[in-house]
This record gives sequence, structure tokens and C-alpha cells, in this order.
Amino acid sequence: MMNEITIPSNNQRVENRQKDESIFNFLHGDKHKVTNTPLSSTPLPSGVADKLIPTANQNQRAVFLPEINTFFENCGIQSQYVNPIRIGKGANHTVFLYNPPNESSMVIKIPNESASLSENEIEERRSIEVIRGAFGKFTLPTEIRLDKVSGKYCVIQKAVKGKIINNVNFRESGIQTQLEEIVRLNHILYQEKGISLDFVGMPGFKSWIKKQFKKLILGKSEIDVSNLILNDEDGKLYIIDYDLLEVKGNVRLKKKIVSSIGFFVNRILMKHYFDIDIKKPKR
Repeated sequence: MMNEITIPSNNQRVENRQKDESIFNFLHGDKHKVTNTPLSSTPLPSGVADKLIPTANQNQRAVFLPEINTFFENCGIQSQYVNPIRIGKGANHTVFLYNPPNESSMVIKIPNESASLSENEIEERRSIEVIRGAFGKFTLPTEIRLDKVSGKYCVIQKAVKGKIINNVNFRESGIQTQLEEIVRLNHILYQEKGISLDFVGMPGFKSWIKKQFKKLILGKSEIDVSNLILNDEDGKLYIIDYDLLEVKGNVRLKKKIVSSIGFFVNRILMKHYFDIDIKKPKR
């Protein structure tokens, strides 16, 4: 969850701004974005997206716009302790680090405008409840905070500092056993409700695509299970993304299509790289 932040080049920052322009449109409109306040008099270009990533020699500091701070305050979040430089982005949420005084570090997950798996607060809350019920000890304290003024919400979760699981490190002591237990619980969830955990996640899938070039050069490939993290403190595996792949049942058509594709890809990749079938146990 708290991965190292890579500082991109100027061209990459422009590209990221263009891609991320809709992140905070979900609040009230295009004006609700994260931007940077330059300490110099040079104005920012029009169409600035959710943020700039400052470097030491840019003489800039990342800040949220006042409307975003108001949203946080309405959700009971002390906005001055939210780092405006995102630490992650998945298919459904953009993630920021929150360090309130005298409390453990947390992450704040803001729904993306184009989120497809959790369309609203009700679906998000249900997903959290299902994950807690199915995976118990592998879950983290997670809650929804609602802004009653705008009707929008965010998700707050305990932050975990550790490493993402991949097909190289998962055979280390203790990791494989925990992963296999999570998969066993996933078998039960799928058989009973037609629901699966999204193991790989969008960041893991994108990382896998990029690593295919490494495979062409070095003859080997890796894949990250980006929705699972090994905690540095207690050596336990935790689920950090609670979006569900709902393949069966009474589900929105868009969500069912996205879930079915996601489940198919997850199953193939987990089988190929980990020799694990997330749908059913080995006979």
C-alpha cells in the first residue's frame, strides 16, 4: 500500500495530468481537482488534473484545492494531514496517505469517476461486509466516511507497510501457506455466492504487461498480486482492496461483465504463475 513513489519526467507529468483529470470530478465538477501551488509567480496550465508530483528543484508544493479540503472535513478527516501526492491508483479508487496526530497511519480511498465495481456507497459498504465475513483475519480495519453535504463518500483503511506478493517471493516461509488459505476461503465464497476476490488488481495487471518486455529480454516474467500485502511488522498477509468480482447472481450488467472478465484474467494468471486455481480446489 505504501509503495515507493517514482518521480516522473516533465513529459510524464503532463501525460499523467491528462489521464487523471477526472479523478475528483465525482465531487461537484471539473473544478474539484488536486493541483499544485507554485511558490513562483508562474501560473499553472489550464486543464491541470488531480496533482503534480513535485521534485526538490521545482520549487513547488502539492496542495488540495479548498473544495477537496472541505469534502475531507465533512467526512471527519483532518485535511491538513492528508498527503496530496497519491500513493496508488486502481481501477476503482485513487489512494492517499493520511497521518493524523496520535493515531496510526491510514489510507484514504477516493472513488474514481469511472469506477465500475462499486458504483455507490451502498455497493461499497456491501463489498466491505462480504470481504470481512469471508476472509476474517486477513482483513484490515476499513470504514466508509460520508459527506452529507455532497452525498459523496470515501473509504478509510488502516495503512500497512510491507511488500506486494509476487510469483517469486510467495514461496518464502509463511507466505505460501497464508496465500493458500486465502484461496481456500475464496473457493467457499465463489461456490456459495458466485463472488471472488480480485487478487491481481489493476496495478498488478498493468505491471505484468510492462514486465512482458523483461521476459523477452531475460526469458523470465513476474506478476504482482497487488491486492495482497505482507505486513513488515507481523509477517501476516492482508487484503488491501475490497472490490469484489461478482460473476453470478443479481448484479448490474456492467459490473457483471467487468467482474467476469476480471475473474477470467485472475484465474488464468494465478494458475499460470502460482499453480493455484482461485475457482475450485485441486482434486
